Amino acid sequence: MHLNKKTNKFSLAYLLYKYQTIFIILIICISCSQISILENSHIPKSISFQKSIKLPFIPDKICYCSFSNTFLLLNASENLIYRIDYNGKVLQKIGEFGFERGQFVSIADITTDNFGNLFVVDKVINKVVEYDEMGQFINSISFSELAEPILVEFKDNGDLILYDSPTNEIYCFDNRRKLRYNFGQFILNLPISLVSSNNVNYVLDKGNNNIIVFDNFGGIITTIESKNEIINISTNKNILYYIDSVSNIFCYKNQGRIRYKLASLNDFVPIISPKFIITYKKVIGIIDKNNLYIFQLTTK
Repeated sequence: MHLNKKTNKFSLAYLLYKYQTIFIILIICISCSQISILENSHIPKSISFQKSIKLPFIPDKICYCSFSNTFLLLNASENLIYRIDYNGKVLQKIGEFGFERGQFVSIADITTDNFGNLFVVDKVINKVVEYDEMGQFINSISFSELAEPILVEFKDNGDLILYDSPTNEIYCFDNRRKLRYNFGQFILNLPISLVSSNNVNYVLDKGNNNIIVFDNFGGIITTIESKNEIINISTNKNILYYIDSVSNIFCYKNQGRIRYKLASLNDFVPIISPKFIITYKKVIGIIDKNNLYIFQLTTK
């Protein structure tokens, strides 16, 4: 009788432990499922054509200014950045040839931050010039570590990333413009674009026809390969977008290593020779010659 009581107590304790474990596992599964649903709800599912904008020239780079809802177009031969509105009207011109403040010898690249500030890199005199959201001069920075910077990207945490052509390396400077890291000397072939998103950075290497994904310490996470030539890359929050030579748009999310084809643009408009892709809000813009095609992203 005494033995049966002990046995019953043990059985009851075992059953409680068993069902408690099952309950915990069930809660974890439900939580993970909800997180997965939440993450996937922000992944673009499709696009739709919105409008086209006739540009005043074929740009060497395009950026979006979130403050004024305008586009910034680089004309490298004139050392000018044009600000245009949603109808293609020129609102402002920034820069010109020269060695004085607000002048450039050879603009190589431009980028903007989330507040609409503009960063311009001059490869000849080795400086990065910062303008505010209204196009007013703020600061000019030179880097002794660089010889001829040709790509620039500004990160949300204040870091500045530059690619230096002669050394064939990518350099990251903190918000005090002190060198944090550099890498890529024996990896990169012909980088043509730098973009960043949250804690992930991307470099499009034309020579290797791949996209190198690296972290905030310069460590390589992975590389993205493509059957067709990758033309350009852009980021919007935690999604990387890239377009290939036959006008296919792909998405990549580093969390979970999710990669898929979003759309073929020729199903909407005839894209002959895509040059740039730009993303902002829930919009994708594609440059083809002097046309900017606007597409709306759908996440449902």
